[in-house]
Amino acid sequence: MTKLVARPSIRSSRPWLLGEGATTAERALVAATTVLGTLGVLALAWHAGTTWQWWQWLVVAVLAVDLLGGAAANALGASKRFYHRPLSEPAGVVERFLHHPVGFTAAHVQPFVLVLALQVDARTHARADERTVAWADASGGASVSVWGWALALYMTVLAAVIVVHLAPLYLKRPAAFAVATALLIGFTAVGHPTGLAWFAPVLAVKLVLAHAVPERAYRRGDSATEAVA
Repeated sequence: MTKLVARPSIRSSRPWLLGEGATTAERALVAATTVLGTLGVLALAWHAGTTWQWWQWLVVAVLAVDLLGGAAANALGASKRFYHRPLSEPAGVVERFLHHPVGFTAAHVQPFVLVLALQVDARTHARADERTVAWADASGGASVSVWGWALALYMTVLAAVIVVHLAPLYLKRPAAFAVATALLIGFTAVGHPTGLAWFAPVLAVKLVLAHAVPERAYRRGDSATEAVA
């Protein structure tokens, strides 16, 4: 009689965070980016005069760790080896979804988590030049609410990753930079919640530039000649 064994949805043994065979230098780079970047964005938020509660600061800090550290981690050769090669078997539905670049991006619901946690006042909005401007709510019949901002951010980044995924291999990298540039221009035009100027650009860097592009997974000792061969 065959014994059925339940297979976990996500195997903790898989190198989801740093990829396969991350070196000490790669780990140190990600750690430094995470720590210094998080401290930096929290300092900027404090300087912007945000009046968050302690738990809201904690939520922002956790999201900063994920996005800033993830931007560096997803660009590692170790991550490229894991995420842009076939997933070893056995693999569940959830694992296959998260391993796929579009699925990985779709799972990044951080914009909604951020707005839910902070409940940013839809009438207080900071643009890139650090001016605080009025942002009309629905009753004013004018612009977008913070929930609209979160939805637009989520959908545009997801659409950008889909464009990169569908592009021919030799065009994936320039396509990623093209759509990322368009996103950054759009983020500047739309603005951002006070104290969170970094959030949308870093999300785009992590998912569009760092993760979606299946570049060659370089190893320590590779030469510049080999890199362009």
